Amino acid sequence: MTGYRDQENELSSRLEAAEASGCCLWAKDAADRRRLARFCERGRLVRVLNGLFASSSTWDTLDPASKTRRIVRSLSDKYEDWIFSHVTAAAMYGLSVGYSYLDKVHVVATSGSRKNAMVVRHRSGRAHRMFRGVRLTTPEDTVLDCAAMMPFPDALAVADSAVSSRLTCERNLRNAAVHRWGYRGIRNGRRVVACMDGRAESGGESIVRGILIELGYLIKDIQAPVTSIDAARGPLRLDILLQADDGSLVDLEVDGGREVREPRDERWLSAACADARAAARGGDHCPRLQGGARDGCPGQGSRVVKGSPVRLRGLSPRLGTQALQTSHIYRL
Repeated sequence: MTGYRDQENELSSRLEAAEASGCCLWAKDAADRRRLARFCERGRLVRVLNGLFASSSTWDTLDPASKTRRIVRSLSDKYEDWIFSHVTAAAMYGLSVGYSYLDKVHVVATSGSRKNAMVVRHRSGRAHRMFRGVRLTTPEDTVLDCAAMMPFPDALAVADSAVSSRLTCERNLRNAAVHRWGYRGIRNGRRVVACMDGRAESGGESIVRGILIELGYLIKDIQAPVTSIDAARGPLRLDILLQADDGSLVDLEVDGGREVREPRDERWLSAACADARAAARGGDHCPRLQGGARDGCPGQGSRVVKGSPVRLRGLSPRLGTQALQTSHIYRL
């Protein structure tokens, strides 16, 4: 019993030190790996990678992006020549990346075991920069790498967030796309760069805009300022402004009144995609005007089309009722 208490105390000290640095716990050797594996069997630890462990109670509270950052910091400490790339670098930069893309760690590396199914290796020769103690591909390469592996709407969210966060600028991204001749996926990368807009306020909004662009709609403007009904609230902004066939303007509010607003929350991004498809379909569910523009109010002099909503053609309706009920579409 005394030996177990000593092991528990030692483990607690090691875990505390690892978590203080935002990392996971590496096993010291084969014997230590077996000892930590026994703690996994008791539910005290969780095995993150081969030889890498974390406290179960802490790990279960982290979202996928936070888990990725801890894994990356741990791998960076062990493999000093590794450069993290693609969606892994995007997550480290804090860009809008869907959680479904974070099931692998992407690296540019020549050292380390090649048998780890969670690590995806890419060819060398990439420039890199240090970001909070971790080697990452440059923001420009990161955006274009993501565009090479993602559908257009998801890649647009990465590019928009890179510009809006001032991690890079539109000019640098355009130059990088021009000089990246011959790379896989560069066609999608150049399209993303041509359509990016740093004014987008969330990943979900960018994904919705990307879907509409793919459907062939012309985006009139985004984050368009309007006068509020309540002067005390100041000017408001419309998420996505489209032009209908009859020349009237259509406001599409992305958030749909949902409780989950974190741009990198996978549930919210999925809901935003559903709202975009609901908007593209049209339908009979269009909420009445309430509150301010961020709650769905397009501003002074606008009206909601109730019962005969704005119809945006071009997408087959494979949608849930909730998505239809929470779509906000207004004719201005």
